[in-house]
Amino acid sequence: MRDYVLALANSITSRVAKGRSYEDQFKWLMEKRDPKSSLEAKFLQQLYECKRRLPDRAQYRPEEGVDCEADFYYERDGFRGVAVCIDGPTHDEAVQKQKDTE
Repeated sequence: MRDYVLALANSITSRVAKGRSYEDQFKWLMEKRDPKSSLEAKFLQQLYECKRRLPDRAQYRPEEGVDCEADFYYERDGFRGVAVCIDGPTHDEAVQKQKDTE
């Protein structure tokens, strides 16, 4: 894991169009994000302002039987994708903590 994260520090991203323009993908993701999560909005805004690759999907379960839903998901040709989970302040609430535990 450490080597993977260090490799990311020197990585270069590129735009990949999959039916939407960069601006349209950003707007679509903003609509699909959890409206209660300001951290998800900040994450997307940071990517957009720096012109980094935007996620391909939002609020996505990559495989059947996966109990966790990724906030954002990057698809990769020939490989499993990368799930991004952003746990904000709502996960500090008792009801959400119980759901997370389950």
